[in-house]
Amino acid sequence: MVEDITRRWESLKLTKEEQEEITLPDKVVLSYNIKGELCLLAKIFNYRTANREAFKTTMSKIWNTEGWLTFKELETNQFLIEFQLHSDKQKVLQGRPWSFDRHLVCMKELEGILSLSEVHFLTEPFWIQVHNLPFAGMNKEMGMLVGAGLERVLEVEVDIEGYGWGSFSRIKAEVNVTKPLVRGHFLKFGNKQSWLSFKYERLPISVSSVGASCTRKEFV
Repeated sequence: MVEDITRRWESLKLTKEEQEEITLPDKVVLSYNIKGELCLLAKIFNYRTANREAFKTTMSKIWNTEGWLTFKELETNQFLIEFQLHSDKQKVLQGRPWSFDRHLVCMKELEGILSLSEVHFLTEPFWIQVHNLPFAGMNKEMGMLVGAGLERVLEVEVDIEGYGWGSFSRIKAEVNVTKPLVRGHFLKFGNKQSWLSFKYERLPISVSSVGASCTRKEFV
């Protein structure tokens, strides 16, 4: 048994040629930076294989870019999207979250220092409605506190005076799409305790299945 393990270990040792190290030239990195800035990585959160041609056609029509864009399938439900214009790429990023066939399309900037196996699609920005918040708490500072349990608060919707009075508050935050959604928080105000309910806007099937209240706005 020991000899068998030893033989297997020996076979795993690198040869002299395999141990030789190669260097990524600076000019290659520079060339990547120019092209990579116009690219995004996208993953459809669907346990079934999505129709790639339908995905390309549908998203191209929805985004309605001014310049051309190309789709390259890297793995099942994972794509490299290249834009002709940086403004088109920014418009797509600002319009998140996107979905295809009611399943989340998670996006990431292309990072040249990572290989495909090192890319992890963990977060995506969502607008979240915070219900039952007192008027006194409908401001930017409170919005940041309410969103503290999320990955990162990106924006709190307020007016020019810093208030967001309405039937609910809205915050935009990065959400970890691999974990159960945060459904809300308890709020203590004096001797009163109330439940702040979170409702996620444009929540696809692949995210809502882990459990949370949500308002469903049709994806168009």
